[in-house]
Amino acid sequence: MKAQAVTVITSDQCAREVMETVPLVMRFIHTEMRSRRAPLLSVPQFRVLTFLSGRPGAPLSSVAEHLGVALFKPRGHEPLTASNDLNHLALNVESGTYETLKAELEKNGVTVTGRPGEDRCLYFNDPDGHRLQLMVRS
Repeated sequence: MKAQAVTVITSDQCAREVMETVPLVMRFIHTEMRSRRAPLLSVPQFRVLTFLSGRPGAPLSSVAEHLGVALFKPRGHEPLTASNDLNHLALNVESGTYETLKAELEKNGVTVTGRPGEDRCLYFNDPDGHRLQLMVRS
């Protein structure tokens, strides 16, 4: 049996190769996804739906971990208010209205609050207690 030649590369060369290749692969994946999905579905939204299809009812903390997003617990026992709710996840909503989204959440037993004078933002807590904000596009 003939010995095979082994190519040795440095960690810098390997990192350079990865950094050149990954964007091309991701661009291909994004292009393929966009050609086969609903028009308003983003790649992160697709990843969440795929994750949840295999784990129905998974808590937001598991979804966040899957996406590589950090969630923070509020300090102390004070409820979050407009003055101290800087640690929350804000999501832009492509379709729907403030009233319909609020009604749907409340119909499902979710307590919804808003920001005084702001009719585009809904705030509520997920089952894990994380503060979420939905921003309705005008």
